[in-house]
Amino acid sequence: MSTHPRRKILWAGVVMGIVVLLMILPALCQEGNPLPLLAGVLQLEMSGQRIVLIHHERLLLMQKASEDASPLTDYLAAVGWQFSERLGSALFYTRDETVLSVHARQFTRRYVIYELDGNLLP
Repeated sequence: MSTHPRRKILWAGVVMGIVVLLMILPALCQEGNPLPLLAGVLQLEMSGQRIVLIHHERLLLMQKASEDASPLTDYLAAVGWQFSERLGSALFYTRDETVLSVHARQFTRRYVIYELDGNLLP
């Protein structure tokens, strides 16, 4: 008879855990699969790199939010892009007659994600 209250408490805990997980899941997956984001954070924290590529197909880069956009500018300069201007969260780079647009967004208070215009990088 004493197992019934324990079972009820266990089931209540399981249900509450599922509800909490369902509530925070969108935040964990705001950028899709959270594994590349976790890998990017680990690379930034452990390797000393200033900027890392976190998604090859969508061309997403991550850097620490404490820095300005110079890691991005250095990264793009290595493949021939020159900084042109910044308008709010959008950064623009040029190469020859082509313009590359980059959208910056705060991922957490410690990290920024840059999304590059799709077809313009080698």
